[in-house]
Amino acid sequence: MTTSDSSKKIDSLPFEERFRFFILRSKEHNRSFPLENTKELLNELIDQYSYKITFKEGTKFYWAKIHDTIKDFGLSSPLEYQYNNTTQNCGGRFNPPGFSYQYLSKEMETAIYEVKPLLSAYVTIFTLTLNKDIQIIDFSKITSGAVRLAAGADSHKVTLIDTVQFLVSSPVLPQLRHIHYASTQIISDFIKSKRYDGIGFPSSVKEDGTNYVLFDKNYVSPNNGKRKVVRISKIKYKYNDQ
Repeated sequence: MTTSDSSKKIDSLPFEERFRFFILRSKEHNRSFPLENTKELLNELIDQYSYKITFKEGTKFYWAKIHDTIKDFGLSSPLEYQYNNTTQNCGGRFNPPGFSYQYLSKEMETAIYEVKPLLSAYVTIFTLTLNKDIQIIDFSKITSGAVRLAAGADSHKVTLIDTVQFLVSSPVLPQLRHIHYASTQIISDFIKSKRYDGIGFPSSVKEDGTNYVLFDKNYVSPNNGKRKVVRISKIKYKYNDQ
């Protein structure tokens, strides 16, 4: 079978099957567009399984940092924040290696959860403010009742919603990130090419928590150095039998 014949066969599949094929092939091809119809596929993903949201200048978000001792949390100036604000230069769920994006949380508590502090750790939470209006593609609401209602009785679409939810928010072992993040980095590159400013996605560690990644960390700045220092007093775990 030729490449053209193979592409035609893939194009004839339902969207949810094409999307799963995209995920598998992206892991094999190390972030290059794995299918001839990848752009069309991702356009459909954005149009049918996400929301377009605008945040106004002045909107506040949260970013947290762990400190080993109480003497170590003296981060109060914007310059110190910028210096200490590491945004996963080695590559993250949505930013490819070498690209520094800004990861933020909608809620202060989610920001704390995201840094995974140990018991008795000190955590500084910065309030960051948007410097401009931005528009993002938001996957954080794809499991809402409205989206599932739109899917109707189509079990394949409901399954696809669950697949997208798992892809953008599931925990990944550090040693497997370069494999599992390949597809989300391709999706992120595509959304950025469409001139959107970022992506919203559910937290993998905080139930009902929401995170954002902005393609330019200069979209936000410290809110006059506003910060809050907390100490972790209790940790709760959830688990499933395997």
